[in-house]
Amino acid sequence: MRKKAISSLILVFLFLFSSVAGAAIPNNTVIIGESAYSTDYLMNSANLPAIQTAIDANGDNPIYYQLDGQADNWTDIMSSQPATIAQIAAFPVVTYYA
Repeated sequence: MRKKAISSLILVFLFLFSSVAGAAIPNNTVIIGESAYSTDYLMNSANLPAIQTAIDANGDNPIYYQLDGQADNWTDIMSSQPATIAQIAAFPVVTYYA
């Protein structure tokens, strides 16, 4: 019984600490490589060259989004599958553009 309780506690801490990277990024954001963009930034046509450059530099790496009312979890744009805890933990440190 004690082993089960300790294992459960460790699992809870892993979930809490592995999602810190994703939790620090606001909702209504798209992550492309090492950059995170607010939807307002994405909708500004003056930013299109910078966004296109980020997409080109990202290559075949996944692009994730989280939108209020659309995708409450980080979701891969191409597969429409929610990101796993391991994928969220592997998010790079991003520069946020609002």
